[in-house]
Amino acid sequence: MMKQTRCKMTYCTVVLIGVAVLVLTLGAVNASDTTSDVPLHNNVTESNLTAEQLAYNAIVLAETDIQDMDRLRLGTIRVNDLLTEAWDAFNGENISILIQRAEHLNRTGQERSAQELASLIKSAQEGGLKIGENYTTVIEKTSLIRQYKLQALDLLDSITFLDLEIKELEKNEDVNLTEVLSLYGQTREAFGYERYTETGSLVQATQAKVEETKITHSTLMAVLKASQRNVVYFVRTNWNELLVSFFVLVLVGFIAYNEFMVRRYVKKIDSLNDELKALDHLSKKAQRDYYRDGVIAASDFRTKMGKYADLVSSIKRELPVVDERLKKKHRIRSVYTLGLTRHSHKSWSPKKL
Repeated sequence: MMKQTRCKMTYCTVVLIGVAVLVLTLGAVNASDTTSDVPLHNNVTESNLTAEQLAYNAIVLAETDIQDMDRLRLGTIRVNDLLTEAWDAFNGENISILIQRAEHLNRTGQERSAQELASLIKSAQEGGLKIGENYTTVIEKTSLIRQYKLQALDLLDSITFLDLEIKELEKNEDVNLTEVLSLYGQTREAFGYERYTETGSLVQATQAKVEETKITHSTLMAVLKASQRNVVYFVRTNWNELLVSFFVLVLVGFIAYNEFMVRRYVKKIDSLNDELKALDHLSKKAQRDYYRDGVIAASDFRTKMGKYADLVSSIKRELPVVDERLKKKHRIRSVYTLGLTRHSHKSWSPKKL
């Protein structure tokens, strides 16, 4: 955009130089006819030359500001638009002066010169120059560019500081940064789109949330440390009682577990004995059905008796193991009951079915 602006300036400058040469020529040829008006024209020219120098210097400074912003990768869409407006105002002032000169030539009867000057003015206008602007507008536009640059730099410093604070907080895994990161993301987005007023408000909101998070985290840490100190003090003061309580809890847990296993093994033995009785009943029934009543075939009888025998063998292998475990638990029980309880469950003994 700056290159396009410089191209426009070059074209306009060439046109204006030609116009200026024509004005000087016309002024020399018609000096006798315009003697009474020269002081007024000279006064205007002298005044505008001083203003032109100030305006041009302001534009050069504004271009430097924009280059600085580009180097820092700051948004420059708005300031480039302002720079274009400043150049338009700068060139438009020259056109206004030439229009006044053409009008003066008309008033003094120099129509031909006025027409030639008007033709050159028209060419300059077609080249993109505006009419009626002034150098005050140039100063205003370039001042806005400087203000936007300073505002952007100030916001950049604030965002950089926020970034450092957030990274410091991220070192603590127990800190909840959900709201902080959300506001920080909105801040970066607004800054990227050059919404500086909104960015300023978001920076303040993010900073407030960061401070709130710090205070919350500090309070929690203080409470945690106080609790830890209280626990350590309590343990140091009552370590004897705590040690006794620990052993009591271990002992109670051990006894409860042992009693639970005793009941479990007793139920298991009773269940296996019930299965043996059921299998004995089924075996006897199969024998009656085959030998006495003859209601089942020999093959069916042998199949049933073989299946019953396998089940009985399996139960007889398991019963001694469970019974031995039960005896161990009863021996342990006799220790913590001081022998006041005896093994009330009958031990299993193999019987032929």
